[in-house]
Amino acid sequence: MWPVVLLFSVFWIADFRYKRYTWAQSFATLCVALVVLVPLAAFTPGWLWKTVLMAFMTYPWWLTLVLATRTPVGRETPLRAWEPGEEDGVGPEMAALMEQHAAAVEREGLVRIGLYRGDMPSPAMPTLVVVLESPDGTELVTVMGVLNHILPGTESEVRYTHLSTTVSMVYADGRRLAFTNTELTTPSAPGTVLESFTSVDDPARLLRVARAYAARRYGTAPRVPVRGEASVPEYSAERHRASVRAMTDRGLYRRRADGNWYPTLRGALVMGWGLLFPFRQIGGLRRRMRERRILRELGMEAAAAAPFPRPHTRHPFDVQCVAAVAIALLLILLD
Repeated sequence: MWPVVLLFSVFWIADFRYKRYTWAQSFATLCVALVVLVPLAAFTPGWLWKTVLMAFMTYPWWLTLVLATRTPVGRETPLRAWEPGEEDGVGPEMAALMEQHAAAVEREGLVRIGLYRGDMPSPAMPTLVVVLESPDGTELVTVMGVLNHILPGTESEVRYTHLSTTVSMVYADGRRLAFTNTELTTPSAPGTVLESFTSVDDPARLLRVARAYAARRYGTAPRVPVRGEASVPEYSAERHRASVRAMTDRGLYRRRADGNWYPTLRGALVMGWGLLFPFRQIGGLRRRMRERRILRELGMEAAAAAPFPRPHTRHPFDVQCVAAVAIALLLILLD
């Protein structure tokens, strides 16, 4: 029992320290956990306390999926015009980074339509969106910045900034192309081809890749203005509704009596598996392989070479997985 408790304690301290908990918080929480774990191990059958321990060690995998079915998604959050002077939870560093991204796209001949605030999915995650489009409206670029506050107002507060760029094009026959440099993609509406280029940080390079891709795959097929006569908030709301309808038709969402959409259990599995170990690593490898193949076909391998100011949320080595596997092996050996 004691080797397992020791390994559990090392895991707990390492995990909480990475999450920026103070030493006092980490040790206090560990002590509370051990008060439950040690008596459980000492006074219950081996299979019971081992099962409880393994369930606890793997809770980030299974509990996330269960809670996802109780969390409303698909809620429409209208965009509103935003001025840089309105801080309201938006750090100056994010506004400055978004300005750099927008300026890079403007140098490619696009015109800035406006800067908007969305707060998706909640006010705890301030969201800014810069929208630019070509003079004829057939190329639409959105730069989205999300500031995620973890444990706000505490000593262990962490602020993650995630920036992403999306390039959209629409053809006269209804086909829609979307190119993004984020891994956080959701199932797209029918008729949409979505390509992810996560290594292309520069939004101007992403736009050039999108143009080359469209020219190679679809030639001179006529394109139409992406948002038509709709305003940016109207266009955003329409695309949101199309995405929700697509996921509802596929059985991934359901609408409850309160008017919000919630993931079904199938939807939580489909959308959540890519965030779990080892599927996240496998999915990332597949995306990178496809990205390299497309860039090689376009002769644009250098598009991913030069860096561009873009914050990256660090992804930790999955200590929960390593600890769970190690403890499982140790439990087997102790038998």
